[in-house]
Amino acid sequence: PGDNPFVDVTGDDEIWSYGLRNPFRASFDRQTGDLWIGDVGQNNREEVDFQPADSGGGENYGWRLREGTIATPTGGVGGPPPAGNVEPIYDYGHVGGQFGGNTVIGGYVYRGPVAEFQGHYIFSDAGSQNIWKIDPEAIDVPASVTRINDQLTADVGFVGSIPSFSEDDQGNLYLLELFSGEIFRVTTDSEDIVWNGDDAVGAPGDGTSWGDANNWTRGASVDSAFVNDDHAIFVAGSSQSTINLGSDRTVAAATFQADYTLVGNELRVLSGNVTVEGGAVAT
Repeated sequence: PGDNPFVDVTGDDEIWSYGLRNPFRASFDRQTGDLWIGDVGQNNREEVDFQPADSGGGENYGWRLREGTIATPTGGVGGPPPAGNVEPIYDYGHVGGQFGGNTVIGGYVYRGPVAEFQGHYIFSDAGSQNIWKIDPEAIDVPASVTRINDQLTADVGFVGSIPSFSEDDQGNLYLLELFSGEIFRVTTDSEDIVWNGDDAVGAPGDGTSWGDANNWTRGASVDSAFVNDDHAIFVAGSSQSTINLGSDRTVAAATFQADYTLVGNELRVLSGNVTVEGGAVAT
């Protein structure tokens, strides 16, 4: 295209961005159009690179002078960041543990039905078998990286080394497992609980109280009794982050409203781990 950054200047007209070593799995955020890139390092650092949707191209991500956020320590070619260098949004070392590895696998910004992952970039390392998520909205992005292996409990099979991800037109995320050849879909057993009553101050049992179970529905059904272990998280903008429905569902309406502000009349129940569903592998 004529508006590519290197048209009619020195260099191939087809180049859009450069300074990547081995970009392995890149994807666009289906909601924002931002580009996320997993870039495999050489001997020391793995990195995740980011390009906003409104980019005009021409970004220099630093290789071969830079490996991640450090000067390339091998080959005698490392040095300070070049002019206009774009630092990775996240990088990590070739070390063990929950935040290391040696082969980064780019993933997707999650736009599926699992509320806990919504808007987070999910990626993995095929060597260490770690799977992580990044919250792009966090003030300190590196500190927001969370290992999520323990949240991804397979209903069948085993989630091990993930060399690739995929998504469908509904935003569901799929994990492709290297050794077993299995394909998993990320889902959840969490449910919505919605308030169907009014905001009048009332006593439990009179049909208007926050504590009357017939004023709430779980999914599509009236919920006659919350399970004691259920916990809810309020939608964004509420004054309280979580509430134990088992112990707090019968508090007086005035107290409930004063302590817990609902936004959109909706609670999100976190009743269990996120799970992944196994399926037959297409041949």
